[in-house]
Amino acid sequence: MIDLHTHTIASDGDLSSKELIDLAIKEDINALAITDHDTVDGLEEAEKYAKDKSIIFIPGIELNAKCKTGQMHILGFNIDYNNPNLKEKLKRIVDKRNERNNIFINYFQRLGFDISLEELKKISGNGVIGKPHFAKLFLQKGYISENTIIFSKYFNQKPLSEIKNFMYNP
Repeated sequence: MIDLHTHTIASDGDLSSKELIDLAIKEDINALAITDHDTVDGLEEAEKYAKDKSIIFIPGIELNAKCKTGQMHILGFNIDYNNPNLKEKLKRIVDKRNERNNIFINYFQRLGFDISLEELKKISGNGVIGKPHFAKLFLQKGYISENTIIFSKYFNQKPLSEIKNFMYNP
């Protein structure tokens, strides 16, 4: 069995790359790709860790792209995670994501939600902060009863829905 679409704490997963590899081995996964959102953090460590394990490791990434119907997610496999051009592009994407996150934080604070960047960083483990981290924080604080509510009630409604295109032109 193989799994070509996984995330670690470097983006919106719950496990470190080592923990994810160990879990995959435990679950009889023969090949595993780590495809975090907009980051290659942890891939080198994962590749070294998996080298002497009974698993094929595939370094990957997940990126968003605009399309006619809105957006799509693109998975890249066997990437050169040390490529300086890739790292520079990812830095610009993460910088844009951070700008967008500050807009989200300010918007939610104006609505009366007591949230901060520091809390989101803690939830993300200092990884790339995404919408799922907002959902986790809202759940922790009791603002929502399930994580889908933040998407339907806030992220997919104007004015926040208009911010989604903000990230795609770093």
